[in-house]
Amino acid sequence: MAFQKVEGLARTGGLNAGVFDALTRASRPAPSVKDGEATRVEIDLRRQVLLYWTPKGLTRVLNISTGSGQRYCVAGKCELAVTPKGTFRIERKIDGNRVAALGTLYHPMYFSGGVAIHGSPSVPGQPASHGCARIPMYAAVSFFHQVAVGTAVYVL
Repeated sequence: MAFQKVEGLARTGGLNAGVFDALTRASRPAPSVKDGEATRVEIDLRRQVLLYWTPKGLTRVLNISTGSGQRYCVAGKCELAVTPKGTFRIERKIDGNRVAALGTLYHPMYFSGGVAIHGSPSVPGQPASHGCARIPMYAAVSFFHQVAVGTAVYVL
């Protein structure tokens, strides 16, 4: 699905003739932050993808689901489900699961207060989270170990 998002195709997660044709013509995505730090995470809200850059270049592209923009309430407090835009850093990480009021976060990496990049069993093709950047479960552990505390996070 990440490939489909980057290429502007229908977000089905399936392979068909159109996706196969796009695969034969595809090139690596360009950085969104031209003068960003060599090691960084770019969260592209429009395309709903995460790009991980290291000094060697683009290392990973992941399907994500970010803040839905919908109103939600928990424990009597209501908020809008928004992923904050801007420049951040990975502030802290939890190696394992964190059970929170809004659900379980798998290997969360916090970059803006309680907003994190974390594994989730639900990463649809559109924004659907309370503000975090959900990544697929298959990538949660390895990505957690790739990204260090202090890594720049650009949310665009």
